[in-house]
Amino acid sequence: MSTSETSICNLALLSLGQDPITDLAGEEKAARYCRRYYPVARDACLQAGNFGFSRKRKSLAQSVNIPVFGWAFAYELPNDFLKVLVFNDTQTLYEREGNFILTDEVFAHLRYIARVEDTNTFDALFVDALASRVAMELAVPLARSSELYAIAEKRYRVKIAESRTVDSQTSGGPSFPDDTGWLEARG
Repeated sequence: MSTSETSICNLALLSLGQDPITDLAGEEKAARYCRRYYPVARDACLQAGNFGFSRKRKSLAQSVNIPVFGWAFAYELPNDFLKVLVFNDTQTLYEREGNFILTDEVFAHLRYIARVEDTNTFDALFVDALASRVAMELAVPLARSSELYAIAEKRYRVKIAESRTVDSQTSGGPSFPDDTGWLEARG
């Protein structure tokens, strides 16, 4: 699917009864608001799910910044980090503090949700959810309507749930790890 930030914002604007913009870099009021709210809405949508296109794995290097107390090691999070999925394994104790993972482990393997800026990696359902989230963010400051906000919020909740469900059915495995120990206890 080929799409752009501008086309996603235009979907949002049209749902609010606003005129579309020609370019996100434009100086019209709607373009300025879209520039401000689009990145926030995108990251919020990514954090709300566990989409295959936004999952990454990385081995983290130990930081020279050793925690003052409580933990033995610090590992710097990647620049595109949004949310931890799994750190080492589901039993590893750790704490997120600022841009670091603190732990007593001598190695750090991170599965995480990354900030994805390439809109061409988004599937149609995610684009629909993201446009709904952008509309939700724009409803009050641009359209001056709390009623449109409520409609956009409801639509966003439905669309993000639909997007998560379909992604989990096509990603080849569970979307969230079993961190309850239930599977191990059965054995």
